[in-house]
Amino acid sequence: EKGEVELLEQETKQLQKEQMKIKDTLKTVTDEGKLEKLRKKVSEEKSKIAEDEEKLTKEKQELMEKKQVATKERAEKLYSWPLTVLIIFGIIVFGLVVLFFIGKNIRAKKKKV
Repeated sequence: EKGEVELLEQETKQLQKEQMKIKDTLKTVTDEGKLEKLRKKVSEEKSKIAEDEEKLTKEKQELMEKKQVATKERAEKLYSWPLTVLIIFGIIVFGLVVLFFIGKNIRAKKKKV
């Protein structure tokens, strides 16, 4: 009987060891499955981030183009109205100078007469 009990205890211990090995293997397999899922999620997130960065780059480029166009239009407007004012001012000054000399000539003719 004692031999059988010892034999059963040894078999029980052996079975417990095998059961622990099986549990460790299952845990490892489960962990690897979880890791694979996490890797997939990470790759999906990376691709989403890359797409978002690409979209942001395009939007930034479009905004820069719009800014350049707006700056160019603003510059054209700024250069156009000062030029107009300068031309009008020149015409007025020219007219005043002409009137001044005409008036001077008229006074000079009156003095001679």
